[in-house]
Amino acid sequence: MTKMKTIVDDLLRTIQSPSTSIHELRDIWESRSLAIWLNHPELHAALTLRLQHRSHPFWVFEITDEGKQCEACNDEIFTQLTRTAALSLARTGATRSAMEMLNKLLEKGSPQAETFCLLGRLQKDVAYTAKAGEKRKQHLQSAFSYYSRAVELEPDNYYPLINTATVALLLGNKNEASIVDEQVIALCQKQIEGNDDYWLLATLAEAQLLLRNTDKAGAHYRAAAEKVGHEYSSLQSMRSQARQILNAQDQDPSLLDSTFLMPRVVVFSGHRIDAAERSTPRFPPSAVAEVSRNISTTVANSTPMIAYASAAPGGDLIFCEAVLKNGNELRLVLPFDLKNFRTYILQSADADWLQRFDWVAARATSIVTASSGKHHEQIQGSAIYDFVNRLILGLARFESRFLETSLQTIALWDQVGLTVTGGTADCIALWQSVGLTVDTIIDPSGAPLLPVHQSPDLIKLDRSSSQNKNEQQIKAILFADIVGYSKLEDYDLPRYYDSFLKPIAESIARFDFAPLTSNCWGDAFYFVFDSVREAGLFALEFHRAIEQQDWLPQSTGKKLHFRIALNAGPVFELRDPVTGTLNFTGQHTNRAARIEPMVQEGQIYVSEYFAALASVEQIDEFALDYVGYRPLPKKYGSSRVFILRAPQ
Repeated sequence: MTKMKTIVDDLLRTIQSPSTSIHELRDIWESRSLAIWLNHPELHAALTLRLQHRSHPFWVFEITDEGKQCEACNDEIFTQLTRTAALSLARTGATRSAMEMLNKLLEKGSPQAETFCLLGRLQKDVAYTAKAGEKRKQHLQSAFSYYSRAVELEPDNYYPLINTATVALLLGNKNEASIVDEQVIALCQKQIEGNDDYWLLATLAEAQLLLRNTDKAGAHYRAAAEKVGHEYSSLQSMRSQARQILNAQDQDPSLLDSTFLMPRVVVFSGHRIDAAERSTPRFPPSAVAEVSRNISTTVANSTPMIAYASAAPGGDLIFCEAVLKNGNELRLVLPFDLKNFRTYILQSADADWLQRFDWVAARATSIVTASSGKHHEQIQGSAIYDFVNRLILGLARFESRFLETSLQTIALWDQVGLTVTGGTADCIALWQSVGLTVDTIIDPSGAPLLPVHQSPDLIKLDRSSSQNKNEQQIKAILFADIVGYSKLEDYDLPRYYDSFLKPIAESIARFDFAPLTSNCWGDAFYFVFDSVREAGLFALEFHRAIEQQDWLPQSTGKKLHFRIALNAGPVFELRDPVTGTLNFTGQHTNRAARIEPMVQEGQIYVSEYFAALASVEQIDEFALDYVGYRPLPKKYGSSRVFILRAPQ
């Protein structure tokens, strides 16, 4: 046995072992040797099998994306990874892209039942989100067709059979649904003995529900839910299907909701531990023990949960520890990378807090950092902490929407008004500004924990008073490039400016949202906006204005297209001393510029930061489809990117 084979076999055993935790799987992925992984796509396949039903669609897609590019990726592994990638895309909301991926897979080889089943599921998901009417019916008919083709290929496979029955019911064909359900129950009963597959139990539950045996359905769903563990995507899928069936039967869609113990998605904000020089106590070290007990009680009462928080010494770390010790998943969002976080946030704290941070960071299922590089708070201000609060809320709202579960807010707060941008009070003001309330308030002085309904009425906080115009501010930045401009001859340029750029400028001038600043370098454009909503809508209008141009350069005779990139984050507002124009600069301006060259021709790409801030505002005037984790030019790291498009 070669050394390489031994390493790969050991990795496979570790990945496939049920005892390997989610944070250990994350460590395996983040510390992987590309020399090994890029030659062994079976590692990617094994890891995605462990993760595909967890609530990590972005991560799963990144793994499949790398695996499919391996030279050693054979047809079987490529097909498996493509199916998993499509399912992950659909879970992020990019259903259209997922369907395109699966259809290309069908074009490459012979039809396979599993691919038809996935296409049926995607059509069914689209139907579930569509309003009642012809469009919903068309998607259900397409789903029925795909599932029926899968049944033809594998007539004894209970999965396409049960879905054919469910879709038949949703289309109004109750007799066909009943006939198939009896067949499904018989198939499942043959396999149930000694089988640990929770989908088998869920299928029995669905069949009984279709036959209106609600009690039997509930019993099977409960048995399935007990086996699911943290595979919350599977639990959400079961519940969604049950709701659709109950609704089609004119029953209460939420009748069986209590059967599915779905996690809450929780966001936390809390005060740091008091520094030694603080004159007025707020969260003194003497209160840590009592506050820890109160936070632990709150977390225990909210378990299971998926928690989003930062990790400053004090309330953040105490909350994170309680989340992990109660067996929940933790998503960390930090203002800086781990090295700089230790330098700027933990350096002045007691050594105990640093050890606690290392313990938490090692067990978090994901860590998002809001910036890279060094930070000078006296110059840059505290906008970065406001940005972190927004990222936490945006990412949590995204996951809450994906799992169709509740979003809960918990704060360790002294209930004093705003004092600093990005602090706890400012975070609560952010929650209030988007229609959220504080579900639980914990007193940092260590006072007894109050039930939610006994908590004092919150003061309404005005965030505008906490903004300092001399510091960095959160803005949305757009860069665009005209593809093919460099191939124009000099004699093309006068008409390019008059026949191509001028109509675009006129269209921009009519737009509802004027950019804070703008610039143009012939083929390159730069705009800055106050909000991601303004920037996103402007990008769509800019896209339309360019695509409507029918001018063809005399030298090439080819239509000009574009690339557009959007990012959001803290930047400085400065007046250029050379040109006198207003400018917005900082690393997040640079990030937008780095995304633009990787954009596919004719597309609009946005960063994960932009997508998270759009999620905060729950914008429905444009849609975002996940593209993947992509390296940025000029050694600027990597970024999750999304396509921005008009809603369907």
